[in-house]
Amino acid sequence: KEEVIVPSVHHVDDDLIPSWMNKERSKVLTPQCTRPKSKGECVVYWMQRDVRAIDNWALLYARHIAKTSPDDLPLQVVYVLPPPPADCEAVETEIDGDAANSTEILMMPPLVLEGCHMTRRHGDFLLGG
Repeated sequence: KEEVIVPSVHHVDDDLIPSWMNKERSKVLTPQCTRPKSKGECVVYWMQRDVRAIDNWALLYARHIAKTSPDDLPLQVVYVLPPPPADCEAVETEIDGDAANSTEILMMPPLVLEGCHMTRRHGDFLLGG
């Protein structure tokens, strides 16, 4: 039998993890840059898989990073609408559901981009790569 090698997951540094969050919930996507930038205009949370404001650990962590930054940076939530599926009601239900609560929780509407096709390159740009 061939041995399956599972790549190690790089987690956020201990000093950046709040006491209420399990470090195992984090994953560093940019190993060359594991610390927040010292100068920036905002913290960007790219909402992709978990389209909700409640019980969303990544969103909570992004808000934590924004609020604990030296300049108390604003948090900008970005959601890119995928091309419409055959059943457009599915998208309307998703947007009208938990994601709508983000306005109440974050006190700001999410930035919704339509018709954009996100690629790895876009993600790298958002992550500072």
